[in-house]
Amino acid sequence: MGQIGTKMSYEKVLFIGLIGGDIGNLLQILFHSVVGFGLHRFAYGLFFAAVFPALNAFIAKHTAPGFRSRAFALNQTANQLGLLLGPLIGGFLASQMSITIVFAINGCMLLAVALILKIPKLPMLSSNVKAKENSSI
Repeated sequence: MGQIGTKMSYEKVLFIGLIGGDIGNLLQILFHSVVGFGLHRFAYGLFFAAVFPALNAFIAKHTAPGFRSRAFALNQTANQLGLLLGPLIGGFLASQMSITIVFAINGCMLLAVALILKIPKLPMLSSNVKAKENSSI
């Protein structure tokens, strides 16, 4: 994934991974056998495996050197909170409604994150990062 990100751009790899994760979550609704579901989860994992390395490279590329360690720390904190809260919320939702709805909600959330990634960035924010980079040199 690192080589693909270097060639294409990490933002594109991140977007493709999120869209693949979105489609993968929505397609999980169709599987009712353990073998089919397991094979599908493996294929889904191949797409989603692109997300974390691309996100880390994206953070490294788009943050000022003085803020980079804090940005990685915030990313890891969010990741750990997601690993804690995701199963709890998913389990609660699955106890209240059908598991297929949980997969649909998860897929829609991944789609929302992918679309947020495509929102044009404010020029003011990117110029502040560049100004901070130049001042620290």
